Amino acid sequence: MGEKTRFIGINQRIPFQLMDKHLRIFLQTGKVDRSALKEDMALVYEGKNRADKGTQFAWRVLTHDTVSLDYIRKVIGNEKYANLKSSDRAALILALLSNAYPIFYDTIVILSKVYRVQNFVSRSYVTKKIGDLYGSNRTLDIALDAIFPMLVGLGVITRVKKGVYQTIARVDLVDEQVAELFVASGIRLSGGKHISLDDFDYRDWHFFFKPPMPPYKSQSIISVTSTGGRQGYVEVSGDMRN
Repeated sequence: MGEKTRFIGINQRIPFQLMDKHLRIFLQTGKVDRSALKEDMALVYEGKNRADKGTQFAWRVLTHDTVSLDYIRKVIGNEKYANLKSSDRAALILALLSNAYPIFYDTIVILSKVYRVQNFVSRSYVTKKIGDLYGSNRTLDIALDAIFPMLVGLGVITRVKKGVYQTIARVDLVDEQVAELFVASGIRLSGGKHISLDDFDYRDWHFFFKPPMPPYKSQSIISVTSTGGRQGYVEVSGDMRN
């Protein structure tokens, strides 16, 4: 029964540009301006109820995972974030989305497994696989109505026709501090404490955004135990353990 009661929580799309803008505001001020967020969401959705719901979803992303948000603010910071490649910023936002709404992580894992063997996937297939985890119901279907366009907006997949999505070329993460948060988020979302260095490049979470092999400079939320080459483990550390 537990598998059928997983938290879904989202049923409306949040545009990447809106998340990017308000994450920058948070990095500048240390606060999330809910009024400004609501004003911007009203430009996306007609009708007060839909705008209010969209605001609530975005608010959760920008406030829920305090460990990751503190890391982005203190370690990466506003100036550096503004100069990151768009794909690095997209990876950070995907991590925040997934930590707020783990169904994003589960969707990424399912898509990755398919795209390792073929370039296209049907929404119906993903719906079935996600349904095995969350239960097949209208709430899940509505959530996927939001998730697929958001993954397109993040540059993860592209829609080729109704109900069919194609993978986009794998993107290398450039900034090591972005990579550290992305790796730590993946470990935590998997329910584990560590991953093997030998398996690092083959993790489903690393399929779309490929982090460089650790260790990284000035690590604070992951640590690496290595016995030479790729023998060893990457584990979450510091506040990310909580």
